[in-house]
Amino acid sequence: MNNNMSGGDIHEEILADMPSMWQALGQRFYWFCHVTLLDSVGSIRKTGLVPKADKDSTPPHVVRQYIGKTASERICLSPFGAKSVGPPVQEGTKVCLAIAREALPARLGLDWSFDGGLGIASVLRHEAPARDATSIFVEAADRWGSIVVYDPIPKEAIKAFAKGCAPHDLSRWPLLVDTMDEFLVTF
Repeated sequence: MNNNMSGGDIHEEILADMPSMWQALGQRFYWFCHVTLLDSVGSIRKTGLVPKADKDSTPPHVVRQYIGKTASERICLSPFGAKSVGPPVQEGTKVCLAIAREALPARLGLDWSFDGGLGIASVLRHEAPARDATSIFVEAADRWGSIVVYDPIPKEAIKAFAKGCAPHDLSRWPLLVDTMDEFLVTF
């Protein structure tokens, strides 16, 4: 994992205009998924999804500049329907949670945990220097399959992939707060 990659000017452009990025992402994707350990579900039911820092990661300087002292605390989400899915980072039994675009926190950006999202955005900017940052952001999120948000997601906004639910129709998934562990689909 290389967290020294800055992403160049495109990363700063994205962070400088998070409201436009939020709107553009919401026009392309309606649902966002979060894969977590089954062991974490109990606390998520109580507190929602809370940004956390990985002990091994340091955010790029530009993220610290725009987000502040909590810049290393984030929630990774995969846009549902993206061309790729971000790499898993946790070992153990997992579950899939879903958040509708309306519940997506406004402070967001490319996943800087790995070089992928920032690398894709940098290449897209290099290939088309005049291209707008919102379209680069959405395409990088689509290709890499992972974004980050910097604020909590309330428990009332989190749906869970449960037994008997169609994996492609997240609107019909039950709320996590209403779903007992034994009814969750695990993998």
